[in-house]
Amino acid sequence: MDDLIKKMKEDYDSLHVVDREDYKRLWDFLQFRRYPRRETIRKEGLAEDRSRYVFEGVLAMYDHRSGVPQCRRIFSETDTVCDFESYATGNPSRFSLVALTDCVVCDLTKDQELRVVDAIPSFGSLAIRINQRITVRDSRWKDLLLQPDA
Repeated sequence: MDDLIKKMKEDYDSLHVVDREDYKRLWDFLQFRRYPRRETIRKEGLAEDRSRYVFEGVLAMYDHRSGVPQCRRIFSETDTVCDFESYATGNPSRFSLVALTDCVVCDLTKDQELRVVDAIPSFGSLAIRINQRITVRDSRWKDLLLQPDA
């Protein structure tokens, strides 16, 4: 798992540099998981209670609003995966999350998120930059989906 933390640090250092020792402390707050191809990671109808960082693999978020699942977003290495509306409101999500390939991710629960910032203050500034990156990537996906040929 040390390799995974190193990989995360290399990625996030492009946003905001945080000391390696702080990443070692972060370890205790994260849950590392492996998902085989086609495994449903989270079903629709459940409130989102965590965000996920993708180390390896490809995941898809399916919208179940129409009754027929429709792929709305693809996530891959270095993406943060979450239904942020459900995460923020606590309302059930209309999205499911499925591993399209074998995946390695780490989870940070909503409860742990604030504990990380309290215990490791250097992650507060990084968290702001991560949120900015998520916003930019999400905007690019929305622009892509709004293309006439999409």
